[in-house]
Amino acid sequence: MPDSSHHAYLGLGSNIEPFRHLPSALSTLAACYGNLECSKTYEGPAFGFAGPAFHNLVVGIRTSETLAQLSTNLKKIELRHGRILPSPRFSSRTLDIDLLTFDDLCGVYHGITLPRPEIYTAAYVLRPFAELNPELQLPGSGRSLFEMWYAYPQIQPLIEVDLCWQPTLESF
Repeated sequence: MPDSSHHAYLGLGSNIEPFRHLPSALSTLAACYGNLECSKTYEGPAFGFAGPAFHNLVVGIRTSETLAQLSTNLKKIELRHGRILPSPRFSSRTLDIDLLTFDDLCGVYHGITLPRPEIYTAAYVLRPFAELNPELQLPGSGRSLFEMWYAYPQIQPLIEVDLCWQPTLESF
């Protein structure tokens, strides 16, 4: 079982074969990091461009990797799932993995802004994150994720979808 000295939350999304890429990504993450904390999965419209709907969820992991190591490994997982880099920010993708939080870091580290700004502005991140860990207070926010979601303007439609992924013994 991997050392669990750091706790990170990840936002996963896909709008190209999400029923294929998201379960595969979860299996890969479970093989790398052990037990995963997984939110429900939600379908929502593409944001910032015209494209197929995205499926999104939030995953909590524990790791001994540094922030830089974790970021590098997440990019490798994206690439193994057909992600083309570089790609426009607002575009379709097979797999997108965003670091939402890493321990209690607040600021810019290795080019990564933590907590990730989309937590505050995107329902497809905040809703599953608030359901997964409602009492969590983001560094610098002073409010729990539940409080943030409760106050969020409900203008971005989300539909719960069944991802059909279950961890297997081979995942660990």
